[in-house]
Amino acid sequence: MMGMVETPLNPTPRAARVAHRAEGACIGPGMLQWNRGGWIGAQLGSTLWLGLWGAATAVSHLWAGLGILACCLGANLVGIYLWHSRARMAPHRGVQLLTLGSLCAASLSIALLYQIGMADELAKQQGGTLPMPLWAYLLVYPALMGILAVVDRGGKGGRFNG
Repeated sequence: MMGMVETPLNPTPRAARVAHRAEGACIGPGMLQWNRGGWIGAQLGSTLWLGLWGAATAVSHLWAGLGILACCLGANLVGIYLWHSRARMAPHRGVQLLTLGSLCAASLSIALLYQIGMADELAKQQGGTLPMPLWAYLLVYPALMGILAVVDRGGKGGRFNG
């Protein structure tokens, strides 16, 4: 395989991402770079469902619902803090910490649902052909962390034909 020559009209994928990074952000060594739209999407995507669960739970179990809403707020505060730290933090570390914070908030929320006896009911409502316990949905977070690590490492090499 021959390496491609990077030109302004033919940038490597990493160079294109670096060019579109958020202003004042630390440049990461891999594919992942700070990006406002990507960050807001990741943050809202990982916490919006907690807000909905918290509101729905608060109707019948006020304190548990408020606890879940507090977890949602906490995860978003972590995301805001990490975004404001982007000038001194590598993007891969930031997104991994965001995912870890979301995992902690989701774990606490699911523990609250088990505590009040709603977890099994929610798991049954998820239905599908493969019903699974509610805690099993937490496995998506470590999987996502692994995928992000692989994606980030993929940008450290050059670009090749083939």
